[in-house]
Amino acid sequence: MNERVDDMFRFLLLLVVASCALDSLAPGQTSPASQPGAGQQREVVVQFQNEYYLPLEPFHGIPDFLQAVFHRLHPDEALPYVATTNRVPAGENEFLVLTPGPGRGMRIQFRGKDAGNVLDAVTKDLTKLVEARRAMTENEAAAQLQTNRLALQEIAQRQEQIAELTDARQKVVADAAVEKMKALELERERITMDLAAKSARAKAVREQMNEAEVQIRGKLADDAVAKQLQKVVQLKNKQLEQIKSLQKSGQANAVDVGTVETDIAEAESRLSERADAVRQSSNGDLINRLASEVATMAIDEAELRARLSLIEKRLPPSDYNTLDEQQLAELVKLYISPPHERSQMPALYEELNKKRRDVLMKILALEVKEVGTE
Repeated sequence: MNERVDDMFRFLLLLVVASCALDSLAPGQTSPASQPGAGQQREVVVQFQNEYYLPLEPFHGIPDFLQAVFHRLHPDEALPYVATTNRVPAGENEFLVLTPGPGRGMRIQFRGKDAGNVLDAVTKDLTKLVEARRAMTENEAAAQLQTNRLALQEIAQRQEQIAELTDARQKVVADAAVEKMKALELERERITMDLAAKSARAKAVREQMNEAEVQIRGKLADDAVAKQLQKVVQLKNKQLEQIKSLQKSGQANAVDVGTVETDIAEAESRLSERADAVRQSSNGDLINRLASEVATMAIDEAELRARLSLIEKRLPPSDYNTLDEQQLAELVKLYISPPHERSQMPALYEELNKKRRDVLMKILALEVKEVGTE
């Protein structure tokens, strides 16, 4: 009881000193601390109801509280995320929260423009919390504090569950990217082997076709019927030359020339039929099948090379010295998950953040005992 009376006395004494200092100023004059660039250092001194041990969660909500006050004064300045730290960002400025260690005290400084007004607003808002707390009984305050702490634990647990799910999803995506790369590597190896096999087979088939053609040409050259038909074609061609000479001297006409040309066409047709007969009797069907197979393998090879080219574009190069920015951008899209950011969290996470800030403000209202400035 005596300790509380002493604390209240010191606080009232601070108020009296501050009041006298303000009265000594000329009308319209502001305190040096409230002027931008003032040399005087001002601090807000906060005393808590209970002894605490760092780190707090975080500092009894002081960082969120400070940002809220600053945002009210400077709504156009963007505020980065508040972490559990003694340096609280505020637009282009910052609050410095000094906690000397286990105890009940805390000092708050502000580094930046409009320091005096900012700290005045902080002091005013904290003082309102103190007055609201004094209107409660100890039992009421203790019950509310316990309820809010349990709510804070529940919110933290749910946020941790969301973070774990998100991290698990990121891990699954990363593992899938690794498996994708492995699958493409195996596919590239398989296609390379298939291309080598098809190339060797196509070469062997062409060699077999050439050998068969040589054999057919040899049999055709030795075939008696084909020889006679070839002679007939040759004789008819000589006869055609003679008839054309006679036609020039007027001893033959166009009908005679046409008759010989018809005989030549018939002889050549009979020679072609004989060559086909010799070819069929000498594995001609085999040559046709081999030719068809060569054509099919050429189509398959073109398809495999197209697939191999696409796969190689989707895989990191064997020599990284050849890597350019465009390749890097494409590979990053395929295999590297973007770093997880708070902006990628589901909307529920931000809703929980708002609830967390509200609960922290309630806890802060219950924990603050005295507020002053130095």
